[in-house]
Amino acid sequence: MRVTLPVFNDRGLAALQGPLEPYLRPEDTLMLVSGNVDKPLSLPWLEATLPALRALPPQRLLAATAGHAHLAALADAGLKVAGLVYIYEPGFANVPEFSWEAPRTLWALQEARALAQGYPLVFKPTGRALLQGYLRRYGWHYGRFAERCDALFVQTQTYCRAGTFGAALEKLARECAAHLDRTYVQVTADPAAPNGVPSAQALACLRAAHPFAGATLWWSPRAQDAVRACLAALRP
Repeated sequence: MRVTLPVFNDRGLAALQGPLEPYLRPEDTLMLVSGNVDKPLSLPWLEATLPALRALPPQRLLAATAGHAHLAALADAGLKVAGLVYIYEPGFANVPEFSWEAPRTLWALQEARALAQGYPLVFKPTGRALLQGYLRRYGWHYGRFAERCDALFVQTQTYCRAGTFGAALEKLARECAAHLDRTYVQVTADPAAPNGVPSAQALACLRAAHPFAGATLWWSPRAQDAVRACLAALRP
């Protein structure tokens, strides 16, 4: 399985350079995250961290941020990465353009593609519209999102915690049937996180994601043991 691992800070970088490095593979992806939720974008940190990540096995590096303004700043910076990730979540101060209305979301995605200035664009939307019934009236369809980006990272972690991961992935697979080769799901291997689960549960969800291109394994340095357990089981 191709795994995408986010990197948020120097502690995460140290974990990847130390106990996690033996479990990384060239086909994995490292995703530098800055400016998420309501936090400022730190271009100096991104630029300083990229050389260290290039020394690790994964060959694909991405830069991720939340909102149009930060995405435009990433593109302007000219970072040497394989693509930019546009995080799209409700309630994020950095994403004032967020809307549950499908036409507005498609507009936001098209605008993000323009702001990316030629970088391959990864769209990373909330997965809440998959199974949360009250959102059906807004008309979200993840296949339509996949048509308009180079890769789709759907945030499915809440369903792993709720025990409905299979149902969520089944619906996502139907909607993205023509784009499974660039659609990724997400699991959080951090029991202390709001949508996180212990390593055994995270591993079960990761193994259920085989129809998709891969999975984002969300984590934090405090949970590096859980991440190591997942990676070791996936590639002994």
